Amino acid sequence: MSELTTNHSGVGGGDLADAPLYMSAPIVSREGAEVFIRALYADGLLFHFDDSPETIINVHSGAPIFTPAQCDLVRARVAEMFALPGFDPFDLAVELI
Repeated sequence: MSELTTNHSGVGGGDLADAPLYMSAPIVSREGAEVFIRALYADGLLFHFDDSPETIINVHSGAPIFTPAQCDLVRARVAEMFALPGFDPFDLAVELI
């Protein structure tokens, strides 16, 4: 796994200190968006980007997958991806699943 996915002590708990680096790194290019999507997938957190991160739950426990702070970060990253000219985040997400 890349260094962008390993700086956290557990997704779903804690605060921003527990957020993986890929959640906090601004997305300014197609490559950055691809890293973000692949990291979500690798961490088992890939979700439909039209949904709000707050609504994504663990199907086994019913607990939210993202902390409130992580939701803010993920929402920002998703907005940045959709702002990239000519990039459709759904294309890669569908390829991965």
